[in-house]
Amino acid sequence: MSKKLTLILLIGLACSVVAIRADVPAAPPAPDSPGPAPGVAMNNHYLDRTLRAITSEVEGGEGQWVFTWYDVEMIVVSDENADRMRVMTPVADKGAAGELTQEQLRFLLEVNFESALDAKYTIWQDTVWATFVHPLSWLSADELKSGARQVVSLHQTYGVDYTSTGLRFNNGMGGSERQN
Repeated sequence: MSKKLTLILLIGLACSVVAIRADVPAAPPAPDSPGPAPGVAMNNHYLDRTLRAITSEVEGGEGQWVFTWYDVEMIVVSDENADRMRVMTPVADKGAAGELTQEQLRFLLEVNFESALDAKYTIWQDTVWATFVHPLSWLSADELKSGARQVVSLHQTYGVDYTSTGLRFNNGMGGSERQN
């Protein structure tokens, strides 16, 4: 687990940007939800509670977690000061991003528009990731679950359908042929 936690720390540092959203108050959670009540800011405390309500396979806390859901190990990093959070998992072996052709890179950008929806394919440290990014304070427990499900789907469909849900948004605008 020490390699995972080191990776989480590195990702946490990479996620730190300056953007403060202090006008949304923190308050107790809604009675039937691990997250905050509607209209109340999500924070690390509620994010931790929500992750632990999703699955019992959660390690970490205070802005850096590793959890397994639907047999996919994911990383969550958050920064309350920057008001950002990410759910992510690698979808290809380290180094695979450097082997992608220009056509494959373009294809990934196009599926991000057409079929990846709220979660996206990203590249960081020469690795292709499935990533969901959201302002932390505006995040609801349902949005976190939806984003994490989409990350799982992008992981499972990489190299096949490249989709985060069953939906496609291309509206007849064309797009790339599927590249397996």
